[in-house]
Amino acid sequence: MGQATEDRKKSQKRSDGMSTLQLVAVAGSLGLTLFVNIIVGIFIGRFVDSYFNTSPFGLMAFALLGSVTGFWTLYKKAGTLNERGK
Repeated sequence: MGQATEDRKKSQKRSDGMSTLQLVAVAGSLGLTLFVNIIVGIFIGRFVDSYFNTSPFGLMAFALLGSVTGFWTLYKKAGTLNERGK
């Protein structure tokens, strides 16, 4: 029974040594990072719009900026994970 459990654990590992649960955690982390960057951009844009009365230009600009920074962060994290896997 011990050998079957070890074989199952080995089969759940990918070639880079990450288990399925670790992959799900990484994917969730990347998605949350993108989401938070966009939401922060939206809140800053709404604040700028209410302070300077520039609606909807602040919201659009900072939502776009949040999206760009979110994707840039994803790119950097993916590169780091790729280097760690090699």
